[in-house]
Amino acid sequence: MPALPEDKTFQLWISVSGNFMPLETFHASEKMEYYSFRMPDLPKGYDVSFIVTEEPMGGSKTPGKKGLSYGNM
Repeated sequence: MPALPEDKTFQLWISVSGNFMPLETFHASEKMEYYSFRMPDLPKGYDVSFIVTEEPMGGSKTPGKKGLSYGNM
């Protein structure tokens, strides 16, 4: 992950059929670390994806436009 200014943070989101929910905010470091988060109960049969965005410190209520990493489940 790229280095961020001190006033920014990474935020992990889950999208269930296009509806985004924030899961966790975190900061990258030079050493390898693992970040834990709680997964909400997910309904079966829906499209589920993940995105990591750059957000203001403290996080955001909706994902910003700067997506850095994407994944599907």
